[in-house]
Amino acid sequence: MSRVANYKKLILLKPLEHGYVGGRHTNEDNIPNGFHPSEYRDVMKAYKEIKREGFLILTPKPDGIHISINPRMVKQIQNL
Repeated sequence: MSRVANYKKLILLKPLEHGYVGGRHTNEDNIPNGFHPSEYRDVMKAYKEIKREGFLILTPKPDGIHISINPRMVKQIQNL
């Protein structure tokens, strides 16, 4: 399994565990938090793939883009 695939799992599990599903959201700047700075490039690459695949809902806010898990994709995320 590739490193990016591992990061995708970790990125999706964090908001799921914190309950950021549907209407509850967090700033997308929080995505790389908790990862080592040397992993930033791979984490952001995985994040872009996740956005493209429709796992996240993006909401524009005055302080930036906020994200939450797409409720329709929760089952797929749990199967990862």
